[in-house]
Amino acid sequence: MSQTGINPMRLLLVDDNDEFRSLLATLLPCLFSVTIDGSLPNPREALAYLERNDVDLVIADLRMPGMTGIDFIKETRSLDPIPKVILATFNPSPAVEEVAFAAGAAGVLSKSEIQEELAEYLPALE
Repeated sequence: MSQTGINPMRLLLVDDNDEFRSLLATLLPCLFSVTIDGSLPNPREALAYLERNDVDLVIADLRMPGMTGIDFIKETRSLDPIPKVILATFNPSPAVEEVAFAAGAAGVLSKSEIQEELAEYLPALE
């Protein structure tokens, strides 16, 4: 528990780039009141993980082998509870945002500015 008595948000990271996932897993708990519950390179593995585990937020890459982040979001809609998913990409655009939000995304973030943009979704450390 944090000093305020509130449990940190539990995150699942889904990205085929091991270095990016490792960076987020190291950086985010230092900046926000979060714990990294899982860090997976494969969206199919992430769906299986979510069938067995509840998390507060999923950060998923847009482009992954075998399944796009958009398709991943669509697949999460059949889970109970339905997880909140934020899509991360180096090339956000209005077209990507439109498709992502239509699929059920909670947000679309630029990977190059993820620290600043995640502040809208994650609780600050106190």
